[in-house]
Amino acid sequence: MNILNSKSIEQYKNPKEITTFRKLFQNYGIEEYEESTLNCMNEFINSYITEILVQSKKNMNLAKRTK
Repeated sequence: MNILNSKSIEQYKNPKEITTFRKLFQNYGIEEYEESTLNCMNEFINSYITEILVQSKKNMNLAKRTK
C-alpha cells in the first residue's frame, strides 16, 4: 500500500508538519510506512525543540541575559 499516492480527504486535514514528513519520506524513497509514524515523528520533533528552548532559556538566565 502506497500511502504517499493516496489522495484521501484526511491528507488535506493534516498539519503542515505532517505534509513535510510525507515529502521527506518521498525524497528518501520511503514508500510504505504506518500513518502513526508521522504523528510519532511530529511529537518527537516538537518535544525535542521544546527541550532545546527550555535549556536555552535556563542558559540565558544563568548568563544574566535578557535576549
